[in-house]
Amino acid sequence: VVARAAVGVGASIINDVSARLLDVAAELGVGYVAMHAQGEPRSMQVRPTYEDVVDEVAAFLADLAARAQQRGVRPLWIDPGIGFGKTVEHNLSLLAHSRQFVALAQKYGAGVLVGAVGLRRTRGGRTARGLDRHRGLGDARRCQYGSST
Repeated sequence: VVARAAVGVGASIINDVSARLLDVAAELGVGYVAMHAQGEPRSMQVRPTYEDVVDEVAAFLADLAARAQQRGVRPLWIDPGIGFGKTVEHNLSLLAHSRQFVALAQKYGAGVLVGAVGLRRTRGGRTARGLDRHRGLGDARRCQYGSST
């Protein structure tokens, strides 16, 4: 309902944090951000677990991107969902593997969106400023999104 109303007043892209709005984006002919989140908002930060966070998030996003591509949804973005059902270590691992997500996005003609909202409040002495030590990621406070297209 909210996504339809937003498009009705001029929005041209749906940022889908629920992974349930792809059909709406296709029907309305607007862009789509496919975002990964584990669990429900009220409990997603309570002990999030993954066997391999990078592989699991990539597989989830590949499935959504493939379906979006089949439906002709453009523009298309993928978002690994930093801070959405992930620990600090999960987030850092996803960021350290950002090239893998860029390659995945390129496969589907998509861009990569990375929200840096929760990075300033990391635990264990890590800060957003310190992320540049993790495989040359640069200053996450200034990098809100990147595009592979």
